[in-house]
Amino acid sequence: MVKAIKNTYNADLLQHDIENLNEIEHPFSLIAIKDTFNKYSHRYLLYYDNRWGLNLFPNYKTQVVEEDNVANIIKRLSSDLQVAPELITVERKGFELRTKYSVSDKVQKVYAHTLYQANIKKLPKKLQADSFVIGDRKYSWWSIDKMEADEDIREHNLDVVELLKHNIV
Repeated sequence: MVKAIKNTYNADLLQHDIENLNEIEHPFSLIAIKDTFNKYSHRYLLYYDNRWGLNLFPNYKTQVVEEDNVANIIKRLSSDLQVAPELITVERKGFELRTKYSVSDKVQKVYAHTLYQANIKKLPKKLQADSFVIGDRKYSWWSIDKMEADEDIREHNLDVVELLKHNIV
């Protein structure tokens, strides 16, 4: 009791400790889908994220078990792109741990990005357009050059483009 009274640990001290943590990991699976419907495939599917205010690769919170993560990616892609799950295959391509600024939360965060390449057999015609909308999400096909030329991507997500270049392109 005497020790507890002398060394009180309260909500204010806990909040201070939480705010001063510098290694908070945010595990995300980034999905690269190439425009294999073109003779010379060179573009990747991005979507416009309203929260971040920029174009991003499809991404989902990474599940701890790899098999569960792959199953989750296929399920989510199937739902998001309205494609039958049996038409989607996924392969892990790379991993990177990176500290970067979170646009939406306005703080530095540590991101654990696992890069996957997804292939969709028999891509529907709608998804072959340069840009298209499914639900409330706008998608478009971007080349690496276009991503690197985009000011927002250069400022906030160039590391992801580099991860793609080193593991897939």
